[in-house]
Amino acid sequence: YETGKGYGVKVSTIYPGMTDTQMLRDFNPPVDPKNWMLPEDIANCVLFLLKQSERVVVKDIIPWASRHDQI
Repeated sequence: YETGKGYGVKVSTIYPGMTDTQMLRDFNPPVDPKNWMLPEDIANCVLFLLKQSERVVVKDIIPWASRHDQI
């Protein structure tokens, strides 16, 4: 896994899934809002990444609404 070698750049990917946005609200057919995350949930993922030390690389974050988690 490359991290912007030589430039001190770390790269992470957040796969947010269904998040409460106007685009999702306008989706046809309608999507059940109980399975949506809020934009601040994704913002919290970004804050988590920013708080990691320079020694830590988090490659991927895959958040989902806990009510949607049936595992």
